Amino acid sequence: GTSFYLFGPQNRLRQRLRDLLVTKTVEMGMICLAVVNCIFMTLDDYHVAPDSFLRDFLDTSDRIFTAIFTLEMVAKMLAFTVWEAPNAYAKSSWNLLDGFIVLTSLLSLPFGSDAKVVRS
Repeated sequence: GTSFYLFGPQNRLRQRLRDLLVTKTVEMGMICLAVVNCIFMTLDDYHVAPDSFLRDFLDTSDRIFTAIFTLEMVAKMLAFTVWEAPNAYAKSSWNLLDGFIVLTSLLSLPFGSDAKVVRS
């Protein structure tokens, strides 16, 4: 099927994304990023002073991780479609969990560190 009703199965971008996203390197890289993100999230609590370097670092890293994981989600949806194909994004429980976390992260961005408890 088409992806986002724009890109057919033979689209070069989709083919390259499919080839890239299924590599062990990308898969392991995303897992490592998720682990690092979890470690950073454990450092984030109410004891961190609002005007400290650590607060700035954690807020900035949160935005960077959210951007990376959002790009991964969109790339997977583009490469594999959202619903139509047998290996579509929404047909994987892991992708649905990842998508929920990404959407929660995106919704919490305007609230900064006050919304971190929602994602934890």
